[in-house]
This record gives sequence, C-alpha cells and structure tokens, in this order.
Amino acid sequence: MSDYGSTLTITKKNLERFNEAELDALSHEMGKLIDSLDLTDAVGSKLQNELFIYAGDSEDPPCIFGRLSEHFYGNNGDENKEGFDFVEEMEMDEIEDLIEALTKVFPTYNFKRSIQEW
Repeated sequence: MSDYGSTLTITKKNLERFNEAELDALSHEMGKLIDSLDLTDAVGSKLQNELFIYAGDSEDPPCIFGRLSEHFYGNNGDENKEGFDFVEEMEMDEIEDLIEALTKVFPTYNFKRSIQEW
C-alpha cells in the first residue's frame, strides 16, 4: 500500500449527497480529461481516476473523494519530506488544469486538491 498522494475532494455547492449516477458521470469525464489533457503524476504516469462516495458526518459534508496519485516513502525522514514536497510541486499544476476543466463541465460542484498521507 502506498504512503501518500494527490487527492481531489468534490462537494456539491448545495452540500447534497452524491448518487452513483453522478459518481459515474464524474469518473467518466475525469478519465476523458486525464487522457485528452495528458495529465501525469510526479513520476510521469497518467493520473489515477479512483473515486469514492463519502456520505459525510457531523464534521464533514458529503463528497466524492478521489485518489489521483500514490507514492511511497523511503527509510529516511529528510528524504521523505523532500519527496512529499517534490510530489506537491510536480502534481499541483496538473491537478489545477483538471479542476479548471471539470469546473466547466460541473459548475455546481466545488473541487479541492490536496496531498494527503494515509
């Protein structure tokens, strides 16, 4: 299992829950955009398109969570920090391009990018 990677959190502006048809439509469009825009992760692989519906709880609204890349830490703490920073620097522009394109297709959704450890 990987250690960290780029993620995308998608919420509806009205904060309603997503259904499976919306997940499928978003996944389909993301796949097309990743291919057509040739979006890649920090090591040159095509961005992933792994989306999951999260129902929400008392602290977080319902959303679709997407994993766009995954990376592994080494054995050295300093190298791990450098690797994390490198991934953030190399992938954020690509993900911003994806968000810009997705916003045109899904104007009622909010998109937030981040890099997370898991």
